[in-house]
Amino acid sequence: MSQTKTQLVEGLNINTSAPADALAVDNSGRIGVGTSSPSSQLDVRGSATDFDGVRILNTQLSSGIKTSAAIRLGITNSFGSTNGIRNCRIQATEDNTDSNNIHLDFYTNSAVALDSETFKMRLTSGGNLGIGTTSPSGALDVETASDTYFNISTTSGTSGAGIGILSNANEGFIGYQNALRFATVTGKNAAGFNERVRIDSSGNVGIGTASISNISGYAQLGLNNTTGGIIHFYDDGTEVARLVGTATQLTLRASSASGTVRFDTNSSERMRLGTSGSLQVVASNGADTIYASTTASAGTSVAIYRGLRNATTGSPGTGTDVFFVLSNGNVQNTNNSYTAISDIKLKENIVDASSQWDDLKAIQVRNYNFKEETGHETHTQLGVIAQEIELVSPGLVNELPDRDGEGNDLGTITKSVNYSVLYMKAVKALQEAMERIETLETANASLEARLSALEGA
Repeated sequence: MSQTKTQLVEGLNINTSAPADALAVDNSGRIGVGTSSPSSQLDVRGSATDFDGVRILNTQLSSGIKTSAAIRLGITNSFGSTNGIRNCRIQATEDNTDSNNIHLDFYTNSAVALDSETFKMRLTSGGNLGIGTTSPSGALDVETASDTYFNISTTSGTSGAGIGILSNANEGFIGYQNALRFATVTGKNAAGFNERVRIDSSGNVGIGTASISNISGYAQLGLNNTTGGIIHFYDDGTEVARLVGTATQLTLRASSASGTVRFDTNSSERMRLGTSGSLQVVASNGADTIYASTTASAGTSVAIYRGLRNATTGSPGTGTDVFFVLSNGNVQNTNNSYTAISDIKLKENIVDASSQWDDLKAIQVRNYNFKEETGHETHTQLGVIAQEIELVSPGLVNELPDRDGEGNDLGTITKSVNYSVLYMKAVKALQEAMERIETLETANASLEARLSALEGA
């Protein structure tokens, strides 16, 4: 007995036929399995080639019953209102009865009661991890009904990354202290990393490019199923312009009452839309300008072409207004000269025109007034009627469908007359008249000569 007592004080070794120190209890009460010098309350060590660690195995006693095996880690508190035993549990359970598939569940405890653990996480037999759910639908499935968030971040003061989904504020974030990059990958590491979108630390966004350091201001993209897609442009937090797209139209506008819309190429302005609706088109040299104004009253200019190229030298104009389209439909230019391209190199099947005498005689020249509702000037004018011209020379008449302000066909047409060709018909008829006059003059001269000879005889 004294020998046994002494052995217990110094420690207990059980060797039997097992390897040395298969089980040891030192004089501090620590238990060692595979070691005679346990460093913790229970210290289990194996060989380098064969180590199964700790196994807790349960046996299924009957068919149709799920079998499980669990490890409980508990704390006993004997002080104050929190006294009692609280456990956490790791449990292996069959996915289904009589199944070879085993999932692993994790439970925590927030109640002062024995065996009152609450489920928190499951690792399925297929490798899916579910936090807050027993049926994870993907490799990682996080579900919560409380006001919590999912977050991945670093604690470094010089760099940081984060992915957060905050449920109680109805918002989420993906962030990094420097540039945030979105990419497609062809492998599992950076070697297959193909950057597609970048957001830098200043809020600039680059799609298909990482060179976005020269972008200034801010852009916000918003989509709405009822009003269409909207892109807002901001400068120092103030909206300066927006682009709105709907199913029927695309609108680009400057937000300021004094703002203009500019279109540039190669860092040079090419077109500008002013606040009053005026439109200005600028040539590449900056001297040739075409602009239109919608603020003119009846009879004044609504379109002005300024500084067009010199007709002889091709050099830019001086900036003087040279061509006007008036709101009453009249067209004016500074020298009353109108030309058409008429080079022989552009034409074929050239023959003399047929007689226009009869056509011109049949044309009825009328006095008329435009109806007031047409918006044209209502004074008496001189001209022809398209329907009457059509009976004489239908090739001079054109037809265009009538459309509303949105460009929709109204089912009616308006006819117009090609006056420029009508003028050429008049020239041809004048040439015929000149030939007849010349013939008559020749005949008249011959007759006068004969009469003079008879008088002298």
